[in-house]
Amino acid sequence: MRKRIAASDRGVSDVIGFVLIFALITSTVAIVYTFGFSGLQDARQQERISNAERVFDILADNVGDLQHRGAPSRATEIKLSEASLGYDDETAVTVEVTNAPSTPRFSTNIDPVVYSPTGSRVQLVYENGAVLRERRGTGGVLLERPGSVFRKDGDTKTAVIPFVQTRKAGSPGVGGSTTVRIRTELTGSEVLGALATPSDATADPDGDGTDEADPDPDGDGQDEYEITYTIETSETRAPLWEQALEERIPDAWNADACEVPSDGTVTCTLSVERLYVTVARVDVSFS
Repeated sequence: MRKRIAASDRGVSDVIGFVLIFALITSTVAIVYTFGFSGLQDARQQERISNAERVFDILADNVGDLQHRGAPSRATEIKLSEASLGYDDETAVTVEVTNAPSTPRFSTNIDPVVYSPTGSRVQLVYENGAVLRERRGTGGVLLERPGSVFRKDGDTKTAVIPFVQTRKAGSPGVGGSTTVRIRTELTGSEVLGALATPSDATADPDGDGTDEADPDPDGDGQDEYEITYTIETSETRAPLWEQALEERIPDAWNADACEVPSDGTVTCTLSVERLYVTVARVDVSFS
């Protein structure tokens, strides 16, 4: 004999079914909101950083026009999209000839330009001709290499080390979600130092009438200048600079020319017959 189902039992079953379906829908919405929204935010953040990287590549090219072609000024536009644009702590760059009697020393201080998205540990930095993406405290990637040149012509080793001295001008920084124009203006450029040993046909490389050559600066029988190139930057960017410079320096010169002796400092030691150190002074402002 078939058992009859009371109306009250069917009511209970309907309520339980409704509760289970409602719980399933609520859980699904919560999961999608928690993980889907987070993924959407991450994708949006990455797109903002990718767009800013392209702008910083353009910024590097524009500053290169000032440095190499003598253009008076350039403007680069960037949409911040919940980000800030400003300057980091000063970076000090120095080239010193350690085996010459007078110990020539050429140096300058640089204000790096920094883009920092809100809520992200990643930031983009334009520093001394290079573009770097750093994750504060953990590492980074070199996006645009600096303009230093290390070459060998026959038996003559030449180092060309340009300084790009970006300097604060006007507002210390801007933020929000607006379009900003980065204006870069060349205020001066000069040769800080030009040295050549007598084995080089040019004993007066900068043409000022002074013979900068020294046949054997340290008396070791070799016509070479021992130079130390030092960059004092952030702890995160120092290994990136070490990598960038060692990629430029031929292994035949010195396979391990550069090192990071302390946090935030990179030091490269080289022997050269020719040395050229230049500086381009560039004022940077935001509008």
